[in-house]
Amino acid sequence: MDPSTAVLVDAMTRLAVARSPEAIEVVFEQATRDLAGEVALLSALADATSVAIENVRLIAELEQRVEERTVSIQALHEEMTDQATQMRAAADLNLELLRTLAHEVRNPLAAADGLLEIVLDEHVPSDTEADVSLARESVQEGMRIVTEQLELARLQAGSVRVRTADVDLSALLHGLQGTCDALKRSDAVALVIDEPPVVSLRTDRHLLAQILRNLLTNALKFTDAGEIRLAVTIEEPALIAFTVADTGIGIPADQLEHVFTEFGQVPEAQLGRVAGTGLGLPLVRRLSSALGGTVSVLSTPGEGSTFTVRLPLL
Repeated sequence: MDPSTAVLVDAMTRLAVARSPEAIEVVFEQATRDLAGEVALLSALADATSVAIENVRLIAELEQRVEERTVSIQALHEEMTDQATQMRAAADLNLELLRTLAHEVRNPLAAADGLLEIVLDEHVPSDTEADVSLARESVQEGMRIVTEQLELARLQAGSVRVRTADVDLSALLHGLQGTCDALKRSDAVALVIDEPPVVSLRTDRHLLAQILRNLLTNALKFTDAGEIRLAVTIEEPALIAFTVADTGIGIPADQLEHVFTEFGQVPEAQLGRVAGTGLGLPLVRRLSSALGGTVSVLSTPGEGSTFTVRLPLL
């Protein structure tokens, strides 16, 4: 018997045994209150059931949407995977073409550079020496362009391997001092390389040397007087910073990020100077990233620039 029927039966039983109008009224009021409570309870149950049914409907709709979205995501994932495969294939093809270019172009350039060096060693007349020197500089610039483009292609294709080992920083910096001193535009420029605060660093020696060489040659290219200084400092947490500061022509604020884009150049900086390729600084950024680090720049036009490479101190 359900609760409502039980209440009615109980009320009828009490009415049957009631002996006076007052008793009957009391029994009736009690039965009315009991029935009202049962009705309220049933009404609440009905509301809860309605809400539950609506929730079930919403959950079913949500499950359907999730299923449809999952199918869309899977299709998008497959499409992106196909595109990544195609891009990797294109990058590999580009790298192979550049390798062929490097072989076909660098070898003749290297031969020409060697021949020009021999000519200069033969004590050519002064009026010819300048032309021969300029020709050799052009040949060396061509070799550098090919090398930089090949390195960028390797990085883009993900084929550059980082070979970590203990690096003698003092020896590395001493070698850079010797090779970069010869690139100064004039004797009015002092190239200073401070002694590092640590003896060794665990990283890829070849890639680190390439980063610092690019920063130093870039500073030398745009500094006519003053100082170019390479300093090494330890930063927390567990970072080592290589800072190349110059007193060159500087970079406008709106061009600071542009110098890290491939083939990006500051137009005013090229006036009266050997035109660059716009590959050196992008290469520095990519190589720094390959070593787990970053590169940043601060500059004031007319006062100079400061490039800082931060690497993990392992």
